[in-house]
Amino acid sequence: MHPILQALLASVLALVAALPAAAQAPAKKLIRIHTAGPADLGVRKAAPEREAESLAAVKKLGMKVVDIDVGPLQKAAVTAQDDLAKDFGAEALLAQIRKQ
Repeated sequence: MHPILQALLASVLALVAALPAAAQAPAKKLIRIHTAGPADLGVRKAAPEREAESLAAVKKLGMKVVDIDVGPLQKAAVTAQDDLAKDFGAEALLAQIRKQ
């Protein structure tokens, strides 16, 4: 038998042998809740700098970049955010996000 086929067959047999053990495992699943840590906060703080660097790089390459005022869009989104937070009972979470 060809060595590659032999290795493939051995892998398939190992997987099949492991299936009954996996099937007998408890049906409980672990849920991990991720919270922002120091590394995440560093990434968030660095994002505007990285965005500015990227824009400068593409402008240097000749790409036309149009800067727009996002203020009116952000203002219009406040009402939608408030409505969604109310629908999902997440007013406190939205207030916490807006503090940042």
